[in-house]
Amino acid sequence: MFLLSLHDFSVFLKMTTLQAIILGLVQGLTEFLPVSSSGHLMLASEILNTDLSAADDLTFSLTLHAATVLSTIVVLWREVWRLLKGVFSRHFNEEQAYVLKIVISMIPIGIVGFCLMDYIEAAFSSVLVVGIMLLVTALLLTFAYKAKPRQKENISYRDAFIIGVAQAF
Repeated sequence: MFLLSLHDFSVFLKMTTLQAIILGLVQGLTEFLPVSSSGHLMLASEILNTDLSAADDLTFSLTLHAATVLSTIVVLWREVWRLLKGVFSRHFNEEQAYVLKIVISMIPIGIVGFCLMDYIEAAFSSVLVVGIMLLVTALLLTFAYKAKPRQKENISYRDAFIIGVAQAF
């Protein structure tokens, strides 16, 4: 039954069931690694000769990302539940501070995304640019691994903002 519905879904999106499964595996395997799942998904769609930017296939891409969010919530449900309970507490607490730091870390990427969205979409529609950026990411991750940075017990609001700036870059 699942394969039948997946087949129907993939026909609607003008891709084969095998292509849909492969793209789903690429998304699922790369999302939890310190690599760009979107970059790998774009390269995989190029190799499989599918266009995830087309209107129908964009729906498939969004479905993949929604499934990733749901799987994250399932895997981390205890942590998510703890944060939700803390956020709705009357008094400022550790969970509210943590969520506030997450929001602060999202501000730089929100600004970059809002101001440069058209430029970013144009630049990253090129397989060459995506490939180069994946190599740059690999070099940065290698450097970070070799540098052995000191471990911090607490992340400040300033640190959260700096992490957001690094993510935006």
